[in-house]
Amino acid sequence: MAIGAPCHISRDMHYQMSNRVAWAWKLTELGLPEVLVYLEFLNADEMQDRAAPFASHAGWQQLVQAHSAPLFDVDPWKRDGLPMDAA
Repeated sequence: MAIGAPCHISRDMHYQMSNRVAWAWKLTELGLPEVLVYLEFLNADEMQDRAAPFASHAGWQQLVQAHSAPLFDVDPWKRDGLPMDAA
């Protein structure tokens, strides 16, 4: 997630994503390679008691992009100009 643009991580907004970005940032400052990976599980019916499972990659992708949009000035899920599903 090398975005080269300001981000607005916060303990008060989108805590989990902010926390993961902060740790990735710190590790790269220490010279350690870091990859931030968000996994998706489609049709995970055993998780229905927590939320409706994702039925498609597009649904998951939309949720991740919408959830992270307030944190970044640019779309962090593009790599070298490619959308997150093409990388």
